[in-house]
Amino acid sequence: MITNKKILITGASSGLGRSLANILLERNNKIYSLSRSKIFNKKIKSQICNFKSILDIKKKLNKLILKKIDYVFLNAGILGDIKKIEKINFIANKEIINIIIKKKIKPKLIVGISSGAALKPKYGWYLYTSSKSAFKFLLDSYAEEHPDYSFINFGF
Repeated sequence: MITNKKILITGASSGLGRSLANILLERNNKIYSLSRSKIFNKKIKSQICNFKSILDIKKKLNKLILKKIDYVFLNAGILGDIKKIEKINFIANKEIINIIIKKKIKPKLIVGISSGAALKPKYGWYLYTSSKSAFKFLLDSYAEEHPDYSFINFGF
């Protein structure tokens, strides 16, 4: 288990990201988060972020990140009403990765939290499965082009 590390988690205000942050906090990790909504846990250094705005991502990430992050969990996502293309957020993840690489921050691992939908479409889930597939291949492409970084796509 990860202990005493600096960890960036997107989407730690609810769901899987919130659970992951809480578990990692129990192990004396310092948690940083970009999320769509306010995080009420004062142990987490967070910024509310509009993931549709590349400028907001850059601004808020620059407020959070120090010179060292040990692990990155790219988690934010929406299921439910999946009909609107503007809800797709793999471009936000690309921007976060670009900033990390540009700043020469070397996490031990960048983890993309995905789903089985990345490889198996479901009826009526076109945009969701497309975004998860794009995210998976985005991480695969970064891994290919940046062998000095470690990437993993975790789908369940």
